[in-house]
Amino acid sequence: MKILTMVFIIFFMLLQSCSKQDEKSADQNEKISQKESGQKGVGKKEKDQMPRKVRVREIKPETLTRKIFLNGVIEAQRDVTITTKTTGEIVSINFDLGKFVKKGEILAVIEHDLQKNALEQAEVSLRQAELNHELRKTIFERDSRLYENKALSREQYDVSENSLRTTELALEQSSTALQTAQVNYDNCFIKAPFDGVIADRPVQQGQYVTIGSPVARVVDTANLQVIVGLTQKDLLVYKQHRKKDVDVIISELLTIPGTVVGVGDAPDKKTSLYSMKITFKSMLDDENRRIIFPGMQIGAGIKAEVFSDSFYLNRSEMRLSGKDYFIFVEKEGKAVRKEVEVLTDAGKEWVVRLKDKPEKSFRLIVSGIEALNDGRAVEIVEEE
Repeated sequence: MKILTMVFIIFFMLLQSCSKQDEKSADQNEKISQKESGQKGVGKKEKDQMPRKVRVREIKPETLTRKIFLNGVIEAQRDVTITTKTTGEIVSINFDLGKFVKKGEILAVIEHDLQKNALEQAEVSLRQAELNHELRKTIFERDSRLYENKALSREQYDVSENSLRTTELALEQSSTALQTAQVNYDNCFIKAPFDGVIADRPVQQGQYVTIGSPVARVVDTANLQVIVGLTQKDLLVYKQHRKKDVDVIISELLTIPGTVVGVGDAPDKKTSLYSMKITFKSMLDDENRRIIFPGMQIGAGIKAEVFSDSFYLNRSEMRLSGKDYFIFVEKEGKAVRKEVEVLTDAGKEWVVRLKDKPEKSFRLIVSGIEALNDGRAVEIVEEE
């Protein structure tokens, strides 16, 4: 019995010892858990206070011009079909399709033997008339002195004066006849009216032509134009600012300057658009060949509104608060909020300006702006 009692007492003491050990272990685990929990809370707070890595782009506000973009087809300012001014057989042709010709270059020749003979005869007649006039002029000067000295009668003086007037008239007629003969002769030589390219050749050598027969079509490929149509809204914007300088857009990589030379006051009845004529010069490649021709489709960027102290932004680089847009700029390692005024949202890029005092330049934060707030520390990792 004593032995059984002793065994029970020992077993009870062992249970008490295990219970205290478990409580001690639980207390230690709770302290460790609380410590770990506290460490995690501090880490998140420290993380929020760390500088946010951002990319920036330098902005330099300037005077920007909004453009109205339109499309059109290139035309030549001068496109002329040359016709004959005399009749006869074409004895030579000195051009072909696509050939570039210079102003005054002889393109074709019409038989001209008769015209040449008439010109030579007119030249002889003019020289004879000049000699007769000089002789009668000398005689009249002598007769005038005699008449003043009363050595010549009035009747003789009048005869001498009439003879001089007759030679003057003959000289004038001979000069006119020579001019006519020269024109008739020149009309046998068909010349290019300006620098250009032959676009049509409707005649052949040996062909008999009459007055008004087409011989060649010459297109001025150096001086070009395009007619574009403006809506009423675009027309009002243009007339408000009246900027005549135009960017003629040939392709994504090629833009050349142009000039507005005229705007219609009435819209087209079919399209309700107002016509605008833009002129510009063609371009030459490295081998001195023209690379822009009539018939090509092009665009025209017409300068309209002008904005001072402004700059371009993508929509993704701004944030919206109510009806107001704002941006973040980097200053002394911090993000500074700046409200902007949207001047125009036409096209891929918006034209904006700072609402407060203009700055000569600043660094715009272009990435990570969704998680920024005013005064947040930032670290620049890339500058565009």
